[in-house]
Amino acid sequence: MSKIIIPIVPSLTPRQQIDEALAKLSNYYCPRHSHVILEQDHGATYEAFLDRQWTPEELLHSPERGGRRHRYTFVQAFKRCPHCPYDQGGEPLDRYPGDDGSPCAASGNTPLRRIQTADGHLPAIVYYGELNLDLTLEQQYHKWLAETATLTCAYASEPIALVRSMHHCKRVFPDYHVGPVFKPCPQCWLESKGIQPHFATASFENFRIEPQGIRGHWETCKAFADQPRGNLILLGSAGNGKTHLAISAMRERFRRGYADAIFIKQRHFLQQHWEFLRPAGFREAKPEGIMKPCQKAGLLIFDEMREATSNRDIEDSLLDLFEYRIGHHLPSIITANLTRAELEPAIGSRLLDRLRQADFAVLEFNFPSVRARLAAEYLTATATAHNLQQGG
Repeated sequence: MSKIIIPIVPSLTPRQQIDEALAKLSNYYCPRHSHVILEQDHGATYEAFLDRQWTPEELLHSPERGGRRHRYTFVQAFKRCPHCPYDQGGEPLDRYPGDDGSPCAASGNTPLRRIQTADGHLPAIVYYGELNLDLTLEQQYHKWLAETATLTCAYASEPIALVRSMHHCKRVFPDYHVGPVFKPCPQCWLESKGIQPHFATASFENFRIEPQGIRGHWETCKAFADQPRGNLILLGSAGNGKTHLAISAMRERFRRGYADAIFIKQRHFLQQHWEFLRPAGFREAKPEGIMKPCQKAGLLIFDEMREATSNRDIEDSLLDLFEYRIGHHLPSIITANLTRAELEPAIGSRLLDRLRQADFAVLEFNFPSVRARLAAEYLTATATAHNLQQGG
């Protein structure tokens, strides 16, 4: 999206003017997912605004400009103290304190410069500042004047306050240039995490609360997404929305700025883990391991946990994974097409006992599968996706 040019209203702060301009913008959609409205990132927009540079075209017309665009200059000059040794004649002006970067003649070590005024060359403070988003330029100016109002001569036998001769405020930018920044598309991000496009649309908002008995599970999952801690375990038959709710929690965390989640199915986790443990052949590149990323993820969605007790290596691998996460207080969501009674025989008492140590909630989804009823929606979505791929 191109930049917004905002005429400056002196009575409003930069933040107020930027917020008003952003509120008037039309919806901005993801280029890949035309149904996804991208959310404005106000914090990143403010940062880009303060860091915005002059364009080459602007510099061509005004070569004196440079650096950040939205900067201003505050200037105040002082009458010379009658006791100043540099004001008694015979002292070259280029030796005035502060010209060589040394401490100035005034207390407080404020850097002084010489500027030409109607009263000749006078000591002055020149301040190049950046905008404060929450103060008008006039408020910033008067605040600066108040902070520099008590300078005294350091060369007199006793402190003598310097008297202001003149002061002014100058800004070289005629208006605000704002480039709106938008948060990344959550569906693009979910797909980048290995979630299939059809499931990457999952959110708490589009979850169907049918039957009404599932509402409590939906509310618990939302509460977990608000403040993830411990293990949220979703059990029950297939087609009840367990993975939908797990991905919804992942989406919500991303919306709040947390992008360190991992989604993985148990079978894919084990496949990649065994591949990593397999000795690499001569000149064969060793694949990246999956254990450490899953152990350290800010949120782990471990989908379709299944039988592990028939193979000690599987059980030990899952123990390694969840012992680390629980020991480091990292939250996880685990889904399994198992009942509560089937869980311990499937994964073993050692792993179950560790998971129970950090239970946030164990929810059972014993409802009829909804997938058959959603077939028409799936076929419609498939047709839409096909049309987009064909360019219309």
